[in-house]
Amino acid sequence: MREIDAKKRRSFNETFVGTTLEVLIESKRDKESGLAKGKSDNYIPVFADAANLGLEEIKGKIVKVRAEGFFGAGLMGRIV
Repeated sequence: MREIDAKKRRSFNETFVGTTLEVLIESKRDKESGLAKGKSDNYIPVFADAANLGLEEIKGKIVKVRAEGFFGAGLMGRIV
């Protein structure tokens, strides 16, 4: 069952690679990667490098993230 769920989730997330998503940035970075993390309006976990902005500037805000690939159960991209 978990394998099926993971495949379906990845298939769904794959449709968003190459697109720009609106992401609500959470107040803490991902523990393992140090990337800013948030959720898209579709509840997809999104991870982005916020080094040039700083997490304090964007936490709790909606930012545009260009999805460039997969990261864990979600997407990884850059803030645009």
